[in-house]
This record gives sequence, structure tokens and C-alpha cells, in this order.
Amino acid sequence: MERYLLILLNSSRNKLLIDKLLELNYSFDTIYYQHIKTTKLDTSIYSGLMIGGDWSYHLTNLKEALTDKYLVEIYKLYNCFSTKIVIGICFGCQLLAVFNDCVIGLAPTKYIVIMDNIILDKRYKLFTGLSKIESFCRNHERMIQIPSTNINILAKTQDDIIMVISIKNNKHYGILFHPEYSNNGNIIFNNINNL
Repeated sequence: MERYLLILLNSSRNKLLIDKLLELNYSFDTIYYQHIKTTKLDTSIYSGLMIGGDWSYHLTNLKEALTDKYLVEIYKLYNCFSTKIVIGICFGCQLLAVFNDCVIGLAPTKYIVIMDNIILDKRYKLFTGLSKIESFCRNHERMIQIPSTNINILAKTQDDIIMVISIKNNKHYGILFHPEYSNNGNIIFNNINNL
């Protein structure tokens, strides 16, 4: 059975993500970002890494991220999973983006818990079993403003905001929307183990 390390950031919605993973019979250990440095972790026992939750300030780029002592620890841990599956949800997606040279900026409109149509690139296994256009929950005021050449864009909104990325040459995926909020998100979580 696949076992994941789940890093949780600041969020009252962490319970939804944990409950969804338990509902889908995921095997995982949870660590809160403040405890990464002080916890002895054997990353070899995990098949992948998940990063979920929100952050208390607006991240723009890697240089800025590496000024925060907690994000430095997440970055070090992320690099230990270079050959394994990594899934970033919400701010976790933004972290994967900046860790791979993208720039994050303000979205044209701040979205507070709305369902929105997301256009999926069906060539990717992450979307097996889903339609080309699916409705997912968004709750963001930040977006990938300048994508880097290190990423593939897998999904966008109808107004062209990047919602899902993959990092080229590995199995790292960033999902900006919240698959844990909806039943069609179950399909994405089930697909993760088949990547």
C-alpha cells in the first residue's frame, strides 16, 4: 500500500483534507509545518508527499520563500521526494510552482469558496474518469502569474487562470483548487496512486 507524508500548513480546512484521505483509505502520516525541523523523518518509507493548507502571507517567488525558516524546511523536504509523487493542494500548489521558478501574483478577482468550471487537459492520468470540463471549489486570491519552462499546465479556468500544473520530468503535481470539497475530487485522489 502507498504511504504518504502529509505536510499541513495553516488552515481551518485541514480537517476536510484529512477526512477525504481517510474516506478514500489513504495511508499517511501527518506533520505540521512548524515541526518539520524538529522531527526525525525517514523519507525512504514514503511513496510520496502531499502539501496542503494556507499560508499567512503572500508568496511571490523562490527567493522570497527561502527567507522564511519554515518554507526553507519544506523546500529541503520537497527535494528529498524528487523521484516520488508530490501533490501540492492550494498553497501547496503555489509552493510547487515557486520551487520550480514560477512567479505567483494576485488573481484578477478574489474567489471565496465558489464552484467554478475548470478545463482539464485529458491527456494526463490525473484526470482519468473526469469530463473535459469539471466544476471544482476555488478559494483563492493568488495565482501562478508567470509560469516557468519547468512546468506543464494541465488545467485552467475559463478565464485562463492556471489551476493544475505538473513539474516536467517527474510526478509532481500542483492543484490550486480544492478537490477535497467535492465528489469529483475523489476521482483525482484515486488517480494519484496510478500516476
